[in-house]
Amino acid sequence: MTDYTQNTNFTAKDGLPSGNPSKIVLGAEFDTEFAEIELAIASKYDNTDLADQPTAEAGVDNTSLMTPLRVEQWATANLIGGDGITLTGFSIALDVNSLTTLGDPVDGANDFIALYDASTGAMRKVAASNVGGGSGTVTQVDSGTGLTGGPITTSGTLSLDTGNTRNTDHASVSLIGGTGISATGLGDLTASRTITVDLTEYTDGFDATNLAATTEMLIQVEGTPRRMAYQDAGGRVIVETTTTRSTTVGDGNAIIVSTNASTLSYTINDDTAVPIPVGAAIVVIAQGNTVDLIADTGVTFDSVLQAGGGTATRTVLDGGTGVLVHTGSNRWALSGDIS
Repeated sequence: MTDYTQNTNFTAKDGLPSGNPSKIVLGAEFDTEFAEIELAIASKYDNTDLADQPTAEAGVDNTSLMTPLRVEQWATANLIGGDGITLTGFSIALDVNSLTTLGDPVDGANDFIALYDASTGAMRKVAASNVGGGSGTVTQVDSGTGLTGGPITTSGTLSLDTGNTRNTDHASVSLIGGTGISATGLGDLTASRTITVDLTEYTDGFDATNLAATTEMLIQVEGTPRRMAYQDAGGRVIVETTTTRSTTVGDGNAIIVSTNASTLSYTINDDTAVPIPVGAAIVVIAQGNTVDLIADTGVTFDSVLQAGGGTATRTVLDGGTGVLVHTGSNRWALSGDIS
């Protein structure tokens, strides 16, 4: 809604001397004022904007004004009507003696109990399944597997044999026993359960000739251990749509696809600024135009175009593929469709 704000101070004109051009009242000034007034009036609610009872009870119209009576009608239609609930003005009364008894058996997941939160003064609901049992008296305790000392009907002592309460050392069967994995406290209810993984115990390297496509490796995805077949461990594809890019740590062992219609300037940063591991490779594919490979200060390119290394910019031809391999400190080998 818009409020009217006066633009011209007509009273001030009265104090100006005769002949002063600012003393003249112009029609355009009246037009400006009338336009502001018209806009302000048009933006205000009219009595026709008041919600009627059906609109109020529906509660879906976001443009109608609600009077206290209409709010009460909405509450009556949408809140009131359950057992023991009545509305007088804006006061809602609950007569618990009129409530229907909770069914038996109780649906613990879908039946709720209303509770008063004394710390906030608000009503809360709790699922019946989350309500604990009350107090009571145990009148009989018998002995069983792993228990001695019963039966007890008044008072006494039960002894627990921890040797009979272990869950068949599930961790030992399923986790323990591999290289570098050990556990303590299994099966003992008085001890901590600790599983230790010592990665230094693992054998370094492997024979790649024995790897099958379906051989799996352990990876971590957002903090959760997962397994993945070697055949699924392809390079990540990064689509570059702009005309400038510099290496990031994430570019290592990635495929950079340039799709811009203009040349992409791709700077290979110094190892100190961006520590991409030695041995990592970057594949550059030019699909929109050429890609200029620019050596940052201190970076050297090795290719058939500059034996012994150089710092000159090299270009991946449009439609071509270039491969950069990090061979040493600030040293990259280039190969492919380059000039």
